Amino acid sequence: MWGPPTSQAAQRPPAHGKGCQTVPMTCDADSRHDTPQQAAERARRAASFEQIGADYERYRPDQPDEATAWMVGEAHHVLDLAAGTGKLTDSLLRLGRQVSAVDPSATMLAELSRKHPGVPCLVGTGESIPLPDDSVDAVVVGSAWQWMDPASTGAELARVLRPGGRLGLSWNGPDRSVDWIAALYAGHRDDSESSRPLIRTQEPEHPGHGFGPMEEMSFRWSRTMTPAQLLAELATHSTWILATAAMRERWSENALRFLGNDPHTAGRQQFSVPQRVRAYRCRAA
Repeated sequence: MWGPPTSQAAQRPPAHGKGCQTVPMTCDADSRHDTPQQAAERARRAASFEQIGADYERYRPDQPDEATAWMVGEAHHVLDLAAGTGKLTDSLLRLGRQVSAVDPSATMLAELSRKHPGVPCLVGTGESIPLPDDSVDAVVVGSAWQWMDPASTGAELARVLRPGGRLGLSWNGPDRSVDWIAALYAGHRDDSESSRPLIRTQEPEHPGHGFGPMEEMSFRWSRTMTPAQLLAELATHSTWILATAAMRERWSENALRFLGNDPHTAGRQQFSVPQRVRAYRCRAA
């Protein structure tokens, strides 16, 4: 079994945005809610991160400021919803914005507070945001929209956002449009063991409730990592967290075998891992 690395060699060079477009999607979230089974599965997977707050902070990538700025525009007071350990909060503060953070996990928020003791941190969810009406200029959700009921969350977003406020969504991680990254993510697990990808690939569900059309932009950058660091990043995804010890052991062996044979990584102590931010934004009524 691979051991934890002693340091993280990550870098945050300028990201390159490309291809802003309006994303066609249905806007019927007002009348669509999770089934009880869907809600239970979302809650189970979202709660899994309670176990790994420190590792999430250490191994998940920072979001490039260019992507965050595109998401929020000129908004001043921004809610980081499902803030986790504060990856988006870090970027928002670098951009000079006022930030409030909400997350269902007190453990994750403790990591955020350790870094940024001046940021108000509140325990809450997308379906029940502990903020007053018309209180923020923008809301951002980083790598977490898939854990929320879009209908209930859309109603809460419409409540807390000021008129014309902006919603920004993003997913940040290894770029699966790159062949060797796609092969790594597809090949280290048996399809029979899990049907859910470690990185969400489908388009986000529209929040409904009067929000306007959703725009999409991709930002690409790179991150220098060791094999152990890349494996540690894989282990911060819910599919891995909730797997059995035997499955995690087998997946680690498969991933290490791949990294030892692929020409982009074989024989190298460090290598460049292409990253991509898929960012989305829309405006409240």
